[in-house]
Amino acid sequence: MMNHPIHIKLPFIKQLPGLHKTTGYRVGKTAATLFKVLFLLVICFTVVYPFITKTTSMFMSRTDLTDSTVKLIPKAPTLWNITFVFKYTNYINTFMTTFLISLLSGVCSALCACLVGWGLARYKFFGRGAVFAVVVFVMILPPQTIMMGLFTKFRDFDIFGLFTLLLGKPVRLSDGVWPVVMLASTGLIFRGGLYIFIMRQFYSGIPKELVEAARIDGCGHAATFVRIVLPLSTAMLVTILLFSFAWMWSDTTYAALFYNNTKLFANQVSQLSWIQSEGILYNTRIASVLVNTGVLLSMLPLLLIYVFLQKFFVEGVERSGITG
Repeated sequence: MMNHPIHIKLPFIKQLPGLHKTTGYRVGKTAATLFKVLFLLVICFTVVYPFITKTTSMFMSRTDLTDSTVKLIPKAPTLWNITFVFKYTNYINTFMTTFLISLLSGVCSALCACLVGWGLARYKFFGRGAVFAVVVFVMILPPQTIMMGLFTKFRDFDIFGLFTLLLGKPVRLSDGVWPVVMLASTGLIFRGGLYIFIMRQFYSGIPKELVEAARIDGCGHAATFVRIVLPLSTAMLVTILLFSFAWMWSDTTYAALFYNNTKLFANQVSQLSWIQSEGILYNTRIASVLVNTGVLLSMLPLLLIYVFLQKFFVEGVERSGITG
């Protein structure tokens, strides 16, 4: 009797290689997700934990600050640190002055950026390349290289000797709004070149047909810019205003250069580290807590502004045309 081979069909065997590939893909994807989560947790801990410690230290009393067992939660919470910093910095007047100077910086920077950016993006004129080169140069120029020149210029401001001829002496523009207004209006303020570059990139993406259609309808250059271009660039202008406002609010370079006798948050907070009254000595933990309290109170208005205007900020960053 002959033995014939028996063929048994096992269709599920063909599915095993695919099953292994699917399982390996899922395991790899899960591992990648876990790695991303752990990486984000490490970053958040690095950034958020110091903020939490500084925030909780605002409500610690002197006994809590000298007690080594107190870490985050104060045993005897108090508002003394906040009250002291609020009075020492003259918070209300300092807020109004800082807000005015920062707002002027933001508005003038946004107007300068939109006008210069539109001209560089849409008009061909002699020297356009040189103007753009100056914009790039302003972007990479360290402000420290021209600090002394700006200080002497605005301390003894004169135009070709006209003020000396008419008034007998130069005009002192320090401790006023003119340094910020003049620098921002000409694009020479800190990050001014970046604002112009952002607007140029944005305007380069506007279809030419839209502008040509407006001109066919009878709009001139100014009317086209006001009626068509500006409404399209609202989010970008708000973004630049926020950038300039925030950088001027927390800037210490211009505050020390032009506003030695003006109460700005940058000046007032820096003076907290030199407090020697009320039994507080420099380079102690109590003085450090007062400095941290002053920084957090000075940054509080910026956080509130960002909460209400974050929609424009995110939209402006997405439409800026800058990637990477």
